[in-house]
Amino acid sequence: MITTPIARDIQNAILAAVAQVEERFNVKIERAGGRIGFDEATLKFKVTSAAPQAVTARTDSLQRDLQAMGLKPTFMSRGEQFTVVKIVPSRHKFPVLARRADGKMFKFTLGAAR
Repeated sequence: MITTPIARDIQNAILAAVAQVEERFNVKIERAGGRIGFDEATLKFKVTSAAPQAVTARTDSLQRDLQAMGLKPTFMSRGEQFTVVKIVPSRHKFPVLARRADGKMFKFTLGAAR
């Protein structure tokens, strides 16, 4: 019979065993729940990138796109300040995705974002 404490102990043992995998692939592996039945358990793990390089690459790409389109990282619209989060060239009418100070996202035309 598999109980919750036993399943947790199994997950901890698996996490200890995959420590080398975390180092080798520069990822973080953590528990992500699962299901426990009477005589079986489905254990889940979440794997995330430990490298901040993905964010840096995304930021570099955004800076390059801003410069190519003649935009600044922040702009004012209707008296509120917005920060450009993403540029999607395939969206012809509203290619600029920007975030307001309270976190709400908006789409803008290139003219409105200048």
